[in-house]
Amino acid sequence: MALEILLTLFALIGVAACVRLVLGVLLYPVKGAWILLPAQGDGENLEHQVKGLCSLSDEGKLSAEEIYLLDLGLNDTGLAVAELLCASYPKVHYCVPAPEDTIT
Repeated sequence: MALEILLTLFALIGVAACVRLVLGVLLYPVKGAWILLPAQGDGENLEHQVKGLCSLSDEGKLSAEEIYLLDLGLNDTGLAVAELLCASYPKVHYCVPAPEDTIT
């Protein structure tokens, strides 16, 4: 009796895992996204954001073709972080808005 209950429990967990996997693939995929991350100050959250986006991409939930770090006032420390991220991840690029662009 206990063995049957245990086997039923494992079967239900397996079915739930399969349903979650199928729904995740159907509901989450974003293909060909270009992501623009605003970067300011010392860029304290940039590394966390880039790693999170790359993790989502590795899991198949996001297919980011390019990630752009938009400089909205990075200081020297932030610029060093941005350069390190661009060197570490091939899909990450650094960009500066043109002077006539206004971003609010």
